[in-house]
Amino acid sequence: MVLVGDLEGQSVDLQTGQHPTFQQETLPYTADFSSTQTGDVQLHLAFTSSIGADQKAAVTGTLVLPAGAPHATEQLCVGSGSLWYEDTDAGDRFVLRFTLEMLSAGPTCPGTSLGGRIDGCSN
Repeated sequence: MVLVGDLEGQSVDLQTGQHPTFQQETLPYTADFSSTQTGDVQLHLAFTSSIGADQKAAVTGTLVLPAGAPHATEQLCVGSGSLWYEDTDAGDRFVLRFTLEMLSAGPTCPGTSLGGRIDGCSN
């Protein structure tokens, strides 16, 4: 996964080897990047409109960034954003892309509002 953007004027620029668990079989549909590895990002996105290639869905969710990142190890709430996927030339492989906006911090959502936006993709 690649994440690029800013939180409260602080740069976010992360790359991990994580791949998503993605499902569009039962509502809410989900895309999860989770891991028990130190330094990995924890990202859960939920959406209610199914997507096809290059079709966007509105998402909400939660994000935890690793040590060294702005607001590291805090739960961040994703109040809005979008998710879509792009087909690749590698057969059935696809790349998930997303934007995370209306970010806030706190143990419950919504939390304290944070300025910024984060863009990301599976790799």
